[in-house]
Amino acid sequence: MIKSVFSLVAIILGAFIGAGFCSGKEIFAFFARYGKISITLSLICGLLLCLLMWIFLVTGKYLDTNKSKFGNTFLNMFSVIASLVIIASMLAGSVCVGINLNDNLVIIIYIATALLTFIICSRGFNGVDKVNLTLIPLIIIILLVTCLLSKGADDWVVGGNIVGGILSCFNYLSFNLLLIGMLLIKIAPRYSTKEIKWGTIFSSGIITIFLILICVTLNKNSSQILSSDMPILSLAFSVSRGFGIVCGIVIWLGLLTTLISSTYATLNFLPKSRDTSLLYIVLILGVGAVISVMGFSFIVNYLYWIIGVMGIVYTAYVVGYYLKYVKKK
Repeated sequence: MIKSVFSLVAIILGAFIGAGFCSGKEIFAFFARYGKISITLSLICGLLLCLLMWIFLVTGKYLDTNKSKFGNTFLNMFSVIASLVIIASMLAGSVCVGINLNDNLVIIIYIATALLTFIICSRGFNGVDKVNLTLIPLIIIILLVTCLLSKGADDWVVGGNIVGGILSCFNYLSFNLLLIGMLLIKIAPRYSTKEIKWGTIFSSGIITIFLILICVTLNKNSSQILSSDMPILSLAFSVSRGFGIVCGIVIWLGLLTTLISSTYATLNFLPKSRDTSLLYIVLILGVGAVISVMGFSFIVNYLYWIIGVMGIVYTAYVVGYYLKYVKKK
């Protein structure tokens, strides 16, 4: 059971903790910019995330057992669009990492990111699972160390109104559920109800802790760092160049796990066979590459919000389905 729980936690974190999360960019955009209330917002987000992920997974098990019809073309389109935006964001994030590490490495990192994603996704779920189990512990440790080592002021330097913060919190939650929801429904049959329970508790707990930790870290640093494409990476370089390089590599690994999960999830929405799956992976990454030219900051600051609105519709549908069919069983 323990191994399966760790597997589920790694899959969830691998899909959730991408370049936007690891770099601090999306956490600042949705939480930290609201000042001290971002701690409360993070707790609310974590509790709702735990509950809703459990609903998604239990619904996935129900669908597999009862061979029931779920969703429609409209909802599937929402999910695919969300995944393509995330794929684009991760590819654009690899460019930002390359710029921070060494301008000469940008093209190499970009190509390596896409190539590794292609190779791992071509191996199916086992490839995705092994990568997440290997990389997620390392990502969490380095992210924790970066926050603890960062130097900051005693006072919080940003703030915002509570209404805007609550709306931002729900937008962030729905955005991520649209992203990982279809993946959770797909993998749910692999886990028992007990494994799902503990997997959602542990993964949402880790996400909540890091939401709070990064919010506190960002709020106690300069506006120059906050306005950068990757605030956490800027903080790491402020500690030392060597640590900045290590952090940059870890952020790249974080975006790689999310890129792999999103590509795999999108692939499962397409009618594929052994002869077409590789072609679809190339097509998915190609569309993501085109969107990525908008830039990492633009995608996080604007497109993520649009996806969040779409996620509200998707989440409402899943919860409604759960209440109507699954809970009554």
